[in-house]
Amino acid sequence: GKWTFPMGGDCLTHSPTVADGVVYIGSDIAKVYAIDTSDGSEIWSLEPDGSMVYATPILHEGIVFAGTGTHMYAINKDTGAQERGCLADAGFAKHRSDFLDNGFVFENMEGQVCVPAGA
Repeated sequence: GKWTFPMGGDCLTHSPTVADGVVYIGSDIAKVYAIDTSDGSEIWSLEPDGSMVYATPILHEGIVFAGTGTHMYAINKDTGAQERGCLADAGFAKHRSDFLDNGFVFENMEGQVCVPAGA
């Protein structure tokens, strides 16, 4: 059936990632959410560093990769626990894109590429 999920904030700047009955999405109120597709209930949420989440989360081998204005975070897809992160010295990167290639997650943050440690 239909459902809505109140995220607060004003807008989303990217698309969600959907896999195995879960929607993974970041918000302009600095949170990453995992939402059950069957009923719209929150599975978990994480506020990694207080910055808006700018890019579509990437799901790879049980880890959700989500980027904020200055960081890329690796989050356990089941628990929402932060696994690791990295800082890109790009200041406040509002123009960004993240991508997966050959098992590595990269982020392009205004001309800099960041690969989370252990990725």
